[in-house]
Amino acid sequence: MLVEMHTNTRPLNIGAELIKGSLVRAQEGEQIKPVNILFTGFFVFSRLGLIIQFDFNNKSYLL
Repeated sequence: MLVEMHTNTRPLNIGAELIKGSLVRAQEGEQIKPVNILFTGFFVFSRLGLIIQFDFNNKSYLL
């Protein structure tokens, strides 16, 4: 899985790492709701004008 962020600000990168970590745990079978995380990431980062790209099994989702 690849999570790309186009930003140079460290606090936002930390936020992206938290989202990425949650998505990785979801792939490992942990009981969480990745859809909620995706929507949370979308609303938080879209408000900040960032581009985030999630790549699941060669299917790219650009938020």
